[in-house]
Amino acid sequence: MPQVLDVFDKGDIIKETNPLAIDFKRLNTCEDNPLHGKRVVVTGLFRYERKDIEKAIAAMGAKKVPKPARNTDAVILGTSNVGFIKLIAIEEQEQKGNHLARIVGDEDLEQLLYGDGSKFFEL
Repeated sequence: MPQVLDVFDKGDIIKETNPLAIDFKRLNTCEDNPLHGKRVVVTGLFRYERKDIEKAIAAMGAKKVPKPARNTDAVILGTSNVGFIKLIAIEEQEQKGNHLARIVGDEDLEQLLYGDGSKFFEL
């Protein structure tokens, strides 16, 4: 598995100036969706507004937490401007044996919100 910091070595930059809208009608809000009951960190820039991402994960039954910790289940990482301190905290949690599901970039985010995002939570 690549190190979290390696994911961002490409220097990907989001070129979108107008954020996309999340289609809240398409969200899987059933209790069996992969985010239900999870604690999730969101960091970095996306093609979507951060507040909309946070509303979407809340609608799916997840709780947004400010930073990776022992009880964090997943991190949703944008493709740029990811907080360096959060990346270090992710590495520290994984070194302690706390596996965090990683959702990286807009395509993974869309798969999580609209598709079968269970693949992100497989060990």
